[in-house]
Amino acid sequence: MKKIIIAGLLLVGAISFANTSQSSSPKAETQRVAIAEKNPAKRFHSNIKNTRKNMDMRKFLTPEQKIAAEKNRITIQEKRLEVRKALLEKNPDWKKIEKLNLESATLQAKNRTEMQKIRFEVLKTKENSKNISKPSKTI
Repeated sequence: MKKIIIAGLLLVGAISFANTSQSSSPKAETQRVAIAEKNPAKRFHSNIKNTRKNMDMRKFLTPEQKIAAEKNRITIQEKRLEVRKALLEKNPDWKKIEKLNLESATLQAKNRTEMQKIRFEVLKTKENSKNISKPSKTI
């Protein structure tokens, strides 16, 4: 009886493992994009890979926004480097490390929010242009 249960669990595990590799196929990516385009409420729930592939938001930034974003990225990298240096010490100061991590996370959250605002505006503009370009059906 135990052998049957173990064999069944092994089979279920193998099948579920094989199924996860199909979810990242190009066909699945295309389906996610299509769903996101059809239902605007779900557009921000699409896979982050789709967002990065299909919509590089940096091209919609103004030069000032690009400079600010680059400065923030550098600041975040500096904070991470300081954390790594602090962790190399024999007795790390955990309060300092926590403070640096919080500062880094705050900057990342601000950047993410700013990009979400820009993405929302771009998508809103695209939807409006699609609605304007479609001829209205009158009976």
